Amino acid sequence: RLGRCPGGGRPVVSSRVAIVGTGQIGDAVARRLLVTGLAPVVYDTHPDATAASVAAGARAVTSLGEVGALAEVVLVCVRDDAQCTDAVTGLLPGLAPGTVVAVMATVTPDTIAALAATCRAADVDLVDAPVAGRGVASIEDATMNVLVGGPDQVIERLPPVIARFGVL
Repeated sequence: RLGRCPGGGRPVVSSRVAIVGTGQIGDAVARRLLVTGLAPVVYDTHPDATAASVAAGARAVTSLGEVGALAEVVLVCVRDDAQCTDAVTGLLPGLAPGTVVAVMATVTPDTIAALAATCRAADVDLVDAPVAGRGVASIEDATMNVLVGGPDQVIERLPPVIARFGVL
């Protein structure tokens, strides 16, 4: 489902957001969230990759388990299907029921379908949320197009976070 999300879903507690993958896009999202008053938790398999986000005010953690314990919304900003699968399956044991995982990587529909089924079995909500725009510039001016697909009741929970760096 694309476009504006109607109100009414369970609201996101925006102070509990994490970003997995702090490469170019993940770091830009973390910085933008910080500028808008939200201090995300950040994680990357290469700890030095979180340095810029941490210097800007984010809190780095050293494991996916820590991410799960601290976040209600997890933005997965990784490179490919393999990294996405590793991230989501690594997060699952620590995620509370009802946590939303938004996969912002461009991955195959088969990967999203398999991960969504795995997450559903754990009572975790996963949505496909690839981005399109001018890269970091679109995040900085909050115009990044976030093409969210998933159940309406889950998508309705995301605007308080996504509106800080993009457009649904």
